[in-house]
Amino acid sequence: MTKTSNNTVKQILNNLDALVYVVDAKTYELLFVNDKLSHLDGFDIQLGQPCWKVLQKGEPGPCSFCTIKALQKEPKGKVVEWKCRNTLNNRWYQLQDQLIEWEDGRFARLEIAQDIDEKENIRFTQDITTLKKNPETLQRTVEKFRSYLNMMPVSILIFDEKGFIKEVNPAFVTLTGLEEKILIGKNIKSFVLKKNHDSFDKGMEILLTRGAVKGVGVLRFGTKQQKALSYHGLKLDDHSYLSVILDVTAERRAEEVLKLNEQRYRTVFEDLPNIAVQAYDKNRKVLFWNDTSTQFYGYTKKEALGKVFEELLIPTEKKAWTKRKIDEWLQGDEPTKPGEYARRKKDGRIFIIYSSFIQIVNYHGEKEFFSLDIDLSSTKEAENKLKEALVALEESNKTKDKIFSIIGHDLRSPFNSLLGFTELLLDQFHDFSDEEKYDMIEVLRKNSLQAFNLLNNILEWSRQQMGKIKYKPGVEFLRPLADEIVGFLQNNADEKQLTLINSVNSRHLAYFDKGLVTVILRNLVSNAIKFTPAGGQVVINSYLEAKKLWVTVEDNGVGIQKKDIEKILHSQGDYTTLGTEGEKGTGLGLMLCRDFIRLNHGELKISSSPENGTTFSFSLPIYNQ
Repeated sequence: MTKTSNNTVKQILNNLDALVYVVDAKTYELLFVNDKLSHLDGFDIQLGQPCWKVLQKGEPGPCSFCTIKALQKEPKGKVVEWKCRNTLNNRWYQLQDQLIEWEDGRFARLEIAQDIDEKENIRFTQDITTLKKNPETLQRTVEKFRSYLNMMPVSILIFDEKGFIKEVNPAFVTLTGLEEKILIGKNIKSFVLKKNHDSFDKGMEILLTRGAVKGVGVLRFGTKQQKALSYHGLKLDDHSYLSVILDVTAERRAEEVLKLNEQRYRTVFEDLPNIAVQAYDKNRKVLFWNDTSTQFYGYTKKEALGKVFEELLIPTEKKAWTKRKIDEWLQGDEPTKPGEYARRKKDGRIFIIYSSFIQIVNYHGEKEFFSLDIDLSSTKEAENKLKEALVALEESNKTKDKIFSIIGHDLRSPFNSLLGFTELLLDQFHDFSDEEKYDMIEVLRKNSLQAFNLLNNILEWSRQQMGKIKYKPGVEFLRPLADEIVGFLQNNADEKQLTLINSVNSRHLAYFDKGLVTVILRNLVSNAIKFTPAGGQVVINSYLEAKKLWVTVEDNGVGIQKKDIEKILHSQGDYTTLGTEGEKGTGLGLMLCRDFIRLNHGELKISSSPENGTTFSFSLPIYNQ
């Protein structure tokens, strides 16, 4: 590290034909800029501000390519040379960085930046400036100087104060395609397009008065096409001026094509409906952001430009993976396959897009890429609806098949029995004794009740499947409802010599649909009777627990295997077994119970042990007075 007089440093730096600035090595505070940088178009220089805010665009903090840390590790006075493209004016610079000690004792980074397009001109004209300041040295080295000019790969011409050419080097001859003897004595203005004569005259005036001029102009030599030339003119003496010329025709054309293409793709991409288009540099930072991208992701252009792709749009768990994959992809030339990806909106919501990535090489030979995105949210929503419709259709087909099966078999059987007994009674009524007639009428009653219960369940289930069951809750006492069920099924219990007990607390109130709970209790008690052998009992009870009213139907019948309990809880009506006296079932009853309990915001539980009985429990919302 070197310590220098501050005034001397500033004087030297202000006289350099380069962009120069000094930055605090710890805080990145801008301490000094030379005159050339302070007047550079597009830069709003503010001393005291962080350098990355003033000299770059869109950087959220110190630049990732900053050399300060590298300089601190280098030997004392080490100069680091490197190249960088500035994001404010998009030009490339050759940079020289060194760590110095500033006037207040702070360590600072000194950076000297030369525009790469001007570098050859600067290097040569600095040599000429040294000679110009010593006329005697210049005179002694004229021949050596001419030899040097002839060896130079850049085009050089010497002319007088009126613009007449005095000398040219071979590189300039090659550039123009004209012989040296034709060029010597010609006025430079004769090669300048007429429309640019005023600009040429102004440039000559600046050269004569200030001793130096530089710029870019278009010249035509003979019948050859126009050439764009970068020039740097310098006064040698009162009658001689020198200009270093670089042919930038290709670069200018490329720039024009690039600008035209950029304008075209921006126009095309900006107006693409329903397709979000973004462009990113090799570091995955946003270069372009169309209006559809704003609609998709919620970020405005101002918010998005300069931000890193994965930090802006990728869900947290996928950031590292995405960065790695893009970096690997940019290392090669293989195209990527379009696909579906998760993206994060500004508000944090995740959605699915169909994205295609395109890799290009820009004017400076660097990789860039485009992302073209289509929002699949509506498509995915339609797919989900279609899947739901297919599931519903499948369930509807199962429902239809189930109804046809019940009507074709389970409902036909009791009616066949009814028809058979009634025909027998009609044909042979006087041949039967009164006791036989009573037994036959009892069978008819039993089959009629079975058919009624089955038909009732079919009707309730069909209404529920078609969505015609309306939940109409109210505050109800449970005891009267249990009394009604006991009265309805008492004969069934008596036939099997079962004891049917209603132990529901008469003070228990709940909030439920009376019609739906009637179906639930009727089916649960009917099932309990079916699976309890003669001499057993069925008890309806209630209790309060966890702010719910629980209703239980308990029997001491055959019980249920543990594996079958899960079948009952998730059955679609396809699980059924015979009762203790061969009673058949359809599986509809328990399915109705399960669905109607859910409609009443309750839950169903089954506890059972084979040969020891079963308890069905369901909850109802408690009534809070």
